[in-house]
This record gives sequence, structure tokens and C-alpha cells, in this order.
Amino acid sequence: MAGPTQIAVPIMLGHVAAGQQAAKAAVALGANLIEWRMDSATPSAVEELFSDAAVRAIPWILTVRPTWEGGHFAGDETGRLRLIKCCLEYHPAYLDIELKAWVNNAAISEYYGSIDVQHRPQLILSSHHFNSRPADLHRILDTIANYPEARVAKIAFQSSDIHDALDALELYESLKQYPRLQGVFIAMGEHGAISRTLAGKFGAAFTFATLPGGLPTASGQPTIGELVDVYRLPEQQPDWAVCGLVGWPVMQSVSPQMHNAAMKEMKFSGVYVRFPLPGDGAAFKRAVKRLQVTGQLNLRGLSITIPHKENAYRFVTELGGVIKGRDAGVINTILFSGDAPPVGLNTDAPGGLQALLRGAGWREADLQGRRAAIIGAGGAAAGLAAALAEHGCQLTIFNRTLPRAQHLAQQIRRAGGTCDAMELGKLQLNEFDLLVQCTPVGMHPHTDAMPIPENSHLRPGTVVMDTIYNPRRTKLLQWAAIRGGVCVEGVEMLVGQGALQFKGFTGFNPPIGTMHDAAIRALGI
Repeated sequence: MAGPTQIAVPIMLGHVAAGQQAAKAAVALGANLIEWRMDSATPSAVEELFSDAAVRAIPWILTVRPTWEGGHFAGDETGRLRLIKCCLEYHPAYLDIELKAWVNNAAISEYYGSIDVQHRPQLILSSHHFNSRPADLHRILDTIANYPEARVAKIAFQSSDIHDALDALELYESLKQYPRLQGVFIAMGEHGAISRTLAGKFGAAFTFATLPGGLPTASGQPTIGELVDVYRLPEQQPDWAVCGLVGWPVMQSVSPQMHNAAMKEMKFSGVYVRFPLPGDGAAFKRAVKRLQVTGQLNLRGLSITIPHKENAYRFVTELGGVIKGRDAGVINTILFSGDAPPVGLNTDAPGGLQALLRGAGWREADLQGRRAAIIGAGGAAAGLAAALAEHGCQLTIFNRTLPRAQHLAQQIRRAGGTCDAMELGKLQLNEFDLLVQCTPVGMHPHTDAMPIPENSHLRPGTVVMDTIYNPRRTKLLQWAAIRGGVCVEGVEMLVGQGALQFKGFTGFNPPIGTMHDAAIRALGI
């Protein structure tokens, strides 16, 4: 690896003073490079921009991107070269030229070769594909490598699944056959997040980020703060372990902030990222197997969320892995260790139970004989139902789809618990001491939703726990508080189950206070 991966912030040069201010702010936050997008610049604006000595001192990438490759420069190639020549007077560190232009416009390559070596910027040959993943990624890389002037190969393409992101990361391994070249390989969009957040581990020359509140120049760009403070990108090393969250959706999750803060405090050589993964059990199995065999990834563990907790259970058991702790047919954690079979855990149950007891002010013995209603029949519901039944609660599972509720209730009874199943519409809250909400209803961004009618009757003193943590106070909890309910927030369960996962991932005792504070900060509350 040539050196730490740099963080580049693209700035479209429009209003000069605003651009100067943005560049200085980016550097203050941890950026190493500014990509000045000069697509619409004028020579006078460029001169004014670099009249500021502080701006002039910031290493920069010169890009004049034509409309035919996603940019805003609408003129011909002669005009573009004229603008490039004007900008080169201010000595950029890098010059980004599209591979198509380099191949088809001899004037650009001839001019680049004529630049005095002392002032010649490093050449980035780039290839952008904003609609889909090209089938020939390796051919594109080989083509760039055929030009001896190139120092950085940049390939960016729109991703459609996690495999596209892994394809981008695996290009760094292929790059090793070209020692003079560095790479910047980006799978754009939500599915390609790891091509940015793991760029340091894989040795990218640089990756792109935005200022807080800034507009990204390509889909999926994180903020500078996310890369520096959450993912510790400048510190990442090739041998770092990787853990992450698998599910759909996951981009709203604050688990990366929580786990990475703990890893930083404990000086653990690893990083926790998001793995967006929609689909069924087959998609889950294919994706996790791919994560395992991507050797450079060094996969240590996975947190599992909606809709894959049952899929994860099947994955582990089919591979001959061990399910540790209470077996409720679902897991939210998979641990990996070399070639050994994976280990499955369900930290939702113990983590959620402890959060519930703390929030309600109860001891475990206080659960005996309590009537508990659980809304939902998925993974979180299964884990919590098993834990509550084990401590003597009399359960009723309520779900919009009755067969799923009946299936879960049957599992609880088979394990010795007391449990019934009913359709959600038949829930009478005044009959219960405890309500545990385990569905996504009310989760960001659909924060006005509730899983029960607002005219439901709640007895004062009823404990109401919502497993949703974003927002921290869901509409259900706000509604319950007004009616005298004792509210338990989902963030408490998030931290409780996450702390147990952290122990499994790292072997360290979790710094629970740090994890709680990081989750609260990330939620903006």
C-alpha cells in the first residue's frame, strides 16, 4: 500500500468565496484533497479562487468533466483543453481525464506529455458508469494500465447489490500486478457503501466524501466525519478485521457508530460497516458465503437484522455451526473464525430482557405471572418471547398474519412456555401488564405510524417497550407516555444486544457507556 488513503472532497466551482470557505472547512474536518470540479469555471474565477494562499496550499485534483461522462462541461474538447491548461497554471497534484478522452483525443495526451516534469500532475485515468455495473471491470483496469502515463486508475459504477461492492474491492487485488498504479474503485449507491467505508483497508489512493449537509457529486458519498470519526479510514490497515450489519434497510442504523466507537476505545484493529442486503434466504446465503471467501475482507462477525434473522439461523445450522444460548429458531449474530463452522447467537433476547427490566424497574422474579403482549412474529419477537416465557410470563403473540404468530407460539409452548396467538386487530391492551412492540411500524422515516389504533385503551402503569430505536421516542411511546405508560426505548435494547455482540466479535468486555453515548449522538438526541 503506497500510503494512507486520502479523503477527497469534490467542490463544484461556482461562487468563488463559497468554494474557498468549503475547501478550508473540508481540510479542518480531516480532508487531504480537494477535487476542484472546474466544469463551469471561467479563467477569472480560477484566478480568484487561487488568489487565496490557504486555498492554493491545499493539494487538489483538477477535473473538468464533460456532459458525456456525467459532468457539466458542455463545450467541445478544444475548449475543455483550453480550460485545463488555464487550471494547470495553479499546479494541481492530480489531473483526472476520462479514459475515453485519453484514447480518442490525442491532443490531451500530447499536451500532458509536454508539461514540464517538475509541474506535471499525476494522471488519473477514469471510467464512470452511472446506470449499471459494466461487465468488463478487469478489462477496463487492464486498458488503463496499458497507458504508462497513468498513476491512478479510477473506476466508478452504479451498484445494484452487495456483490457489486465486493467486485469493486477485489479490483485492488488485481491492481497488484501493476506496481506503478494506485486505484480508486467505487461502487456508487447504497449497495456499494463498503467500497467507500473500507477504502483505507484495501489501499485506495483516495476516496470521496462530502461536507456535512453538502450535496454529493455521486450517489453514496459519506461525509468527512463519517469516514474519519466513525470508520477511522485514515487508520485502517489491510489486516484489520471486518464486522458488519446485514439486513434491509440498514443505512439508517446507528450500529456502526456504536460498535466503531467501542472498537476505537478498546484499540481493536477492526471496523464495523453496513452490508445492505434485501432478498430471501438464497440471497442471504449467497452473500454471506461471498463475504467469507473474500479473503482480504477478514470477516470476523455479522449482526443480523430484518429480514434475515431466520435466514441466518438456517445458514449456521446448515453449515454444522453451533447455536449458543437460547435456541428460538432465529439469531441476530454470526461469529466467524478461520475455517471453523460459524457460531450463531441471539443477543436480542438477553440484551432486550435486561433493557426491559432496567426500564420497568423490575427484577427477573417480577416477570413471573405477568401477562405480556408481543406485537410481531419475526426475529426480535421470537428472541424476546422466549426470554419472557422462560421467566414465567404468560404471552400472547399478536401479528397481522396469524399463521406466523401461531408458529411462534407453538415454538414457545414446545419449549415449556405459556403462549397464545391472535390476529393483531384483536389486541385489547387493558388486559396486559406489558406490551413489547417488535415490528418496523413507526421506524424512520415512517415516524407517524403506530402498530395499534390510537383509540386503544392503555392502563396507567403498563410497561410499553418498542424495539425501534430510530426515532428514539416512537409515536407508540409518545402515545403511551401521555396515558401513563412506563416507556422503555429501543435504544436501550440496541445497546444491550450490541454490547453482547461486541464481546463476541472482539473478545473485549464492551465499554457500554461509550456505546450508549455513541448511539445517542448518532440519533441526534
